[in-house]
Amino acid sequence: MRQSCDRYSFPFETGHAVADNHTSDDHASYTITRRTHVVDQLMQMERLAVLIHVKPSFTESGGFMTTITKVLPAKNLFTIEISTNEELNNSLINCEELVFSTSVEGIPARFKTSKLSPATLGGKPVFAVVIPKSLYWRQRRQAYRSAIPPVVRMTCTIALTDSKTHTFQVLDISLTGFSLLHEYHKDASKTLEIGQVFQGCRFSWPSSLNTPFTAKLCRTEVADSNGVFRRFKLGFHFADTTLAFEKDIQDLQHELAQIKKRQSGLAHDSQLPGTLRA
Repeated sequence: MRQSCDRYSFPFETGHAVADNHTSDDHASYTITRRTHVVDQLMQMERLAVLIHVKPSFTESGGFMTTITKVLPAKNLFTIEISTNEELNNSLINCEELVFSTSVEGIPARFKTSKLSPATLGGKPVFAVVIPKSLYWRQRRQAYRSAIPPVVRMTCTIALTDSKTHTFQVLDISLTGFSLLHEYHKDASKTLEIGQVFQGCRFSWPSSLNTPFTAKLCRTEVADSNGVFRRFKLGFHFADTTLAFEKDIQDLQHELAQIKKRQSGLAHDSQLPGTLRA
C-alpha cells in the first residue's frame, strides 16, 4: 500500500517556480480548456525544451526542474525527465497531485496533474504524466494580426451613421483590433470619420465572440476602385474589452492557425507525386 505524499519531507533541486500572483478572475480568463490547445502548448514546451518546475500541490517548496521529452496525445500522456535524486523521485511518485510551472518565451504557464508513473522512453527512464484538462497560459496583449482565410466566412455587423446595421467581411483580427472590407459607393468615405465610435458591433463567428462590443474607427484606405464603386479597408480598435473577450480572441487566433496549418498540409499533399485526385 502506497503512503500518502504528505508523509514525506520533500528534498528539492535548485530552481524557482513562476510567481503565483493572479486573481481568481484573472486565472479563469487565461485558462485554456480545449484539449487540442492544451496539447499544442505542451508540444511547444517539448519543442523549446523549456525548464519546468514540478512540485507537490500542498507545499510551496521542494520539487525539481525538468523538461518534457515527448507528448503522446493518442495515449493521453506526456513524459518528463526524472530527477537524479532517487529519494525525490520516490516521493513524487506517491503524490496525488503535482503542480507544473514554467515560462514559455516570456509567457507564464502552469497546470496540475495527477500522479507520476515510472516508464521508459527509448530505453531511458522517464515519468509518464496524464495530459491535464486545463492549462493556465497568461499570454500578454499582443498586436499581431491573424488573417481570416477564404474558407472561413466571418462577418461583423455595425450600425453606421445612417443608423442602419450593415454587415461586412472580416479580413483580420488581433487582440487590439480588426479590419473589415467595406464595399460602398464612392461617396461613402464622407460618412466615415477617423475616431468614430460604434457600439453594438457583433461578429458572426465564432459563437464565443457573438456578444456586442464597442469599436473605434482608426483608419480607412481604398482597396480598389473602378471609378464608381470603391472597396475600402476599415481598421478598428476595440474600445473596451474584458479578459474573457481577449481569451476568446486568443482561442480564435489559435483556431485560425490550425486551419491555416491544415490547408498548408492539404496543399503539400496535393503536390506529392502519386497523390490520388478525384
